[in-house]
Amino acid sequence: MKILLQYILMVGTAVLGVYGLLRLGADLVAPVSVGGVWNLALTSPSGSAGICDILQVPLEGAALVISQSGPNLMLHFNGASQFTLQGKIEGTTVTAQTERRTQGVSSLHLVAHVDRQTKPDQLQATLESDACSGPISLVGTRQPFSQDTSGEN
Repeated sequence: MKILLQYILMVGTAVLGVYGLLRLGADLVAPVSVGGVWNLALTSPSGSAGICDILQVPLEGAALVISQSGPNLMLHFNGASQFTLQGKIEGTTVTAQTERRTQGVSSLHLVAHVDRQTKPDQLQATLESDACSGPISLVGTRQPFSQDTSGEN
């Protein structure tokens, strides 16, 4: 009888612990996934890209690469490795900026909204810099994830 009581106590404690943890985490929601490669197209007047040549790569047809860990993001433009933006995603809004000026390069600030209703996902973004006369409007289309079929990692 004593062994049965000890068994019930130990198993019951573990079951109650797991149940409690599940109840505590019931309201947790994962952030929207934005990691991957986004093809960019300018939506602002074509003259604005010439006014603000800070990226030293054409934005039209460029790609924005986003690395994501939970709500934290790291963004960079393909071909513009000197610009790494750090940011966060809250709901469907992405905000990111360069940490500081480096080697005379102006800071960048990006605000974007993710549209999950379109297939593939789209990103409506505004890119601003103190070196630009005004904001640059961009739309990004998410590239599908490529799957490695070679079996190598």
